[in-house]
Amino acid sequence: MSISRCLLKKRLCFFVVVFVILVGTISGPVLGSIVGFTAATNDRFTNSSSYILNSFNVSGIGKEPDVTGETGESSRWATAISRNVVISAFHGRPSGAVHFFEDNDASTTPVIRTIAEGERIGSTDLWIGRLNAPLPDSISHFDFADEFLSGPTDGSTVSAGTFNGENAYLFAQIRRADDPERDQRTGRNRVSGYVENIDFLGLSDNDAILFEFDSGEPDVVTYETRFISEDSGGPTFLDIDGNLTLLGINAFNYTTVDGGGGSGVTYVGNQADAIRAYIASNVVGVPEPSSFVMFGVGVLCLARRKKR
Repeated sequence: MSISRCLLKKRLCFFVVVFVILVGTISGPVLGSIVGFTAATNDRFTNSSSYILNSFNVSGIGKEPDVTGETGESSRWATAISRNVVISAFHGRPSGAVHFFEDNDASTTPVIRTIAEGERIGSTDLWIGRLNAPLPDSISHFDFADEFLSGPTDGSTVSAGTFNGENAYLFAQIRRADDPERDQRTGRNRVSGYVENIDFLGLSDNDAILFEFDSGEPDVVTYETRFISEDSGGPTFLDIDGNLTLLGINAFNYTTVDGGGGSGVTYVGNQADAIRAYIASNVVGVPEPSSFVMFGVGVLCLARRKKR
């Protein structure tokens, strides 16, 4: 489904680009979006030592299965960025029970939390929400990028700052109709640029990181990835100093008139202040200082009584 058109500056030329929301149905091979896909290397729940993120804790990546009104293949992503706050795409946001898994074993019983509330972040496609209860220590949460990026507002692609050219990890789906909460595949792609206020869903402040799909070019990386239908809301990470850092939330794929194309994520770094503010306003409650004072007085009185 074509939703909008804009101009992207790419290799000193302009091409008309069609952006496609990653929900709905598209044709083509289900696993064709990862070059060289194998279950052992790219499917999280194969639980293989060869999995490309086997050395990282990815338990904070959750999914809401069986979304009401959608097919059995459908599920919504929710990535933990604090003990009780998750982030996703607004156009593919979760609203019910989210399943988290403490490891990559498909037989592990999930930790289930429900979405208590949530909201769009500004005029972006980012959605942030609060869980009904904090996650246990067995489930991770992720740091997120906070480098401020900027560029012209004419739709041209510019450098993505210190991230440009870095190899990212992109999460997407395999289409397990019988087990959508464990439907998580992982590929890679290089950051190819940044677009300010990209013309996407009519939003006025949606900044994007782009990943050109180089399946037949010298720039191709191992497990080169392009988003397909229903990948919206999934996380894209960078390995920064040995830690997975959330770079963006899967939003769209694009096609250029010269036959090229790739994937786009909504960049989280330019919204870092808003994200931190939401997390701070939803910190799990602790006793007020006055409660500690009253408790102290009570203990003191009890101690005095015992001495008499």
